[in-house]
Amino acid sequence: MNLNDLDTFVVVAEAGTFSAAAARLGVPKSTVSRRVARLEESLGLALLTRSSRSFVLSDDGRALFERCGPALREIDDVARDLADSPTTPRGRLHLTTSIDFGSTAYVAQLLTDYRRRHPQVTVQLTVTNRVVDLLEEGIDLAFRTHGATLQSRDDLVARRLGRVEVGAYASPAYLQSRGTPACVAELSEHTVVAHRVDRDVFENAHPQLVVDDYRPLAALLVADAGVGLLPDFVASPMVARGLLQPVLAERPKLGATLSLVWLRSRHLSPRLRAFIDLAVDHTGRVDWLS
Repeated sequence: MNLNDLDTFVVVAEAGTFSAAAARLGVPKSTVSRRVARLEESLGLALLTRSSRSFVLSDDGRALFERCGPALREIDDVARDLADSPTTPRGRLHLTTSIDFGSTAYVAQLLTDYRRRHPQVTVQLTVTNRVVDLLEEGIDLAFRTHGATLQSRDDLVARRLGRVEVGAYASPAYLQSRGTPACVAELSEHTVVAHRVDRDVFENAHPQLVVDDYRPLAALLVADAGVGLLPDFVASPMVARGLLQPVLAERPKLGATLSLVWLRSRHLSPRLRAFIDLAVDHTGRVDWLS
């Protein structure tokens, strides 16, 4: 089946006459008729029932038009977008990040600024605490926190944005009633609230409350539940509002590197390159990223 013939048939079905289709395609009416006849021959189907002045779609012709018409128009739209401006960001950008980091003002402002600069891009943000396979799930870009080195994969590229530190925090009311611990050893006298990945860092102070996301952990600390560890991107807004205070003279060595990760490709799309550049620019505007 010749795709050019198929496209001509779709135009004929849309236009309603061979003459109108010929005018839209910029070819003689005889060429349009020949292409449609050739398509019918290749399929072994009668797509049109012709009269001396007009035609109607056969059942097979209608089924072909309804199935192929939208697909061909979509292909035309994509080709036109790429040809019109190969350097202008457009299309869809699919991002993913953890739930707690996706809730930050940094991500909200970044996405807002990106859409303001590139209105022809549709952004989809998936927030999840599992490690997403970018290739299998069709995702363009991921924010990831990791240790000194990101697990190496030949098909991935990473761009370091900075380091996120982790500190111990508690509410002013809790500290007023229970005192302020100066070191880890003193935590044995306090109620400890921990993320499940941090539950073993307090040495002899065993957590009494364990959660699997930093947002409810922060809410517990604000509600005077105890002392707990939080990444600075979660704690900073609450410290600024006077809801939490840092404790311990020496910070736990639990910081992580924040990176952007994407699939390796010979050519980055304009929408992806523009987002990476803007994300790097935005990292200089936050005080919790070093």
